[in-house]
Amino acid sequence: MDQSGRHDDRAPEAAHAPGAAGPDGVVALARTAARTTDTLAASLQDDWALYTPGQAAAVAAELFAQTASVARALHGLAGVLTAMTGPDGPARADDHRAGAGDSARAHDAGRYDTAYEAGRYDANRYDARADAVRHLATAAEELAYTLRHAPPATAALRDAPPARALPLNAHETLAGVAALLGEDAVLNQRHRPGDYVIVGESPDGYGCGCDVDFRHAGEEWNFHRSDSAWSLVRVSDGIPAADGTLAYTRFTDLTVTDETAHPAHVAAQIGAALSRLVREPVQGGWREPEPPPARR
Repeated sequence: MDQSGRHDDRAPEAAHAPGAAGPDGVVALARTAARTTDTLAASLQDDWALYTPGQAAAVAAELFAQTASVARALHGLAGVLTAMTGPDGPARADDHRAGAGDSARAHDAGRYDTAYEAGRYDANRYDARADAVRHLATAAEELAYTLRHAPPATAALRDAPPARALPLNAHETLAGVAALLGEDAVLNQRHRPGDYVIVGESPDGYGCGCDVDFRHAGEEWNFHRSDSAWSLVRVSDGIPAADGTLAYTRFTDLTVTDETAHPAHVAAQIGAALSRLVREPVQGGWREPEPPPARR
């Protein structure tokens, strides 16, 4: 386990392959890492991004690990800048990351630090790279210092009990959603109580086969598990089949897909979907509903 509180399973040989990616590859890696972190940050703006403190602990551990990696990367970048001597590239690629380098360059960096602290910095006399190295190293050290918060934060989250028990399978999720959709909601149970014993995701993605009927805005709606998705249909859109059942060609699939999703999360998404599908009065007229997409 590393300083961030998570297990470090990276391959050592990959972490120490000098110049393996090349300049273009290194820049691409940095951009990819930034985009990935931005995506995670955007995902965490959703109140339903995580359900339990244990899940938050896992994300926190990875974020602290990422912070440690960023600190190492900043130190590495400072080392690369220190080693740059011109068109011939690094003078001593084997030791510049350990703080070494040719004595003239080290002497110049020392003269820069003395002049900077005395307020006599001359941009024309001293290499601007020394300024960048100083700031990069300081940033790396400050980031590394924040890692002291990792063990207590992740430990506290792992020890915190969840606010409520989560569903074990699709049937428990449907039952929980039905309880949140109002008094008129009916859970249509398609199996005997206790017969559905699958824990987690069902092998075929269709769950237990049960569904929920409910009323909203004067219309009948049905909520069910379809092909690896939670789906909402308007009953009046159903096409009668020969066996008396209704067939549907248009569905509204929720963005949450887990069979063990938090029932309140699922109910919130149903409410959001209904607000798009139902014709409602607004100032100056009516907001027309969006037609549900056809199932491909």
